[in-house]
Amino acid sequence: MNPKDLTMKLTEDASRLLEAIEHASKQPVSRAQIADKIGKRTLSAGDLAYLDMLAINGVIAKEEHKARTPTGFQYKYRFISRERIEE
Repeated sequence: MNPKDLTMKLTEDASRLLEAIEHASKQPVSRAQIADKIGKRTLSAGDLAYLDMLAINGVIAKEEHKARTPTGFQYKYRFISRERIEE
């Protein structure tokens, strides 16, 4: 079986993150903007893992930019496609 033929079922938390990114209309959104859209102050480690999973599977794009932040980077996310999502 080709891995590209696989679909994934999202948890409720992952679905909420994806919806926040998808509603940005193809505009990149920061982690802070995503947290705000889902009613949180900051994203948890679990949220970041879900974002990475969505990016690895081609559902969203993850952009990394150097910035004056504790990590040294700012991350932005952009919606690509729901093609790999099992509804």
